[in-house]
Amino acid sequence: MLQALTQLGGEKNEEFAMVVWRIWKERNNRVWVASGTDVSTAVSLAGNFLHEWQEARIFRSRKMEFHPDCAAWHFPQQGVLKLNVDATFFADTMEMGIGLTLWNSSGNHVNSRTLALLGLYAPDEGEAIGLFEALTWLSKLDLRNVLIEMNAKLVVDAFNTRSLDSISVFGDIIDACRIKFRAHPYCSVGWVGREANIVAHRLARIARDFPSPFTWDELSFDVDNLPYTLCSC
Repeated sequence: MLQALTQLGGEKNEEFAMVVWRIWKERNNRVWVASGTDVSTAVSLAGNFLHEWQEARIFRSRKMEFHPDCAAWHFPQQGVLKLNVDATFFADTMEMGIGLTLWNSSGNHVNSRTLALLGLYAPDEGEAIGLFEALTWLSKLDLRNVLIEMNAKLVVDAFNTRSLDSISVFGDIIDACRIKFRAHPYCSVGWVGREANIVAHRLARIARDFPSPFTWDELSFDVDNLPYTLCSC
């Protein structure tokens, strides 16, 4: 094992260490609580945990910088709606939650939606699925002039970069998003910091609490009275 570590590069070392840690954790689960997962699931969980750890390090380093255009939520332009999108992952139940929240140019809530999907996805794939679900929802609402914002920068950059190689699950999802996007010529997709995407994030956190996709209209949604477990995320 030590020889393998010396032969691998920096990123591979991190992946290798995380997989070893996950194997050790699965061994403890089998010994002490008589439960565990299969090999492919354990490896996927290790990758998800590593990604979250890396994102946390990046987020902490960025807190030293100030980005006024991304750190705070801003009103969309007159006549434009803003749709904030986020996805979160629940390794314990192998689910993904998606939160979507729509605002008008006066800063008033228009509509929000949560949905939970079964399956273990890589973080970037899950965020891309969130974008696909957002575009699907806009089609159902028949809305055309919308600014879509999410804090998954890799997804936003990939979507806006036409030369992305689609020979991957992530690339296939991005391609599906682009096809769906053709019905929305006046929409755009942009990146925003997590601080400005907190409502969508909180909605994603409670998505699995509902047995089916749930929608709030402008009369029923009150961000100040969301469940305590949601507001404490």
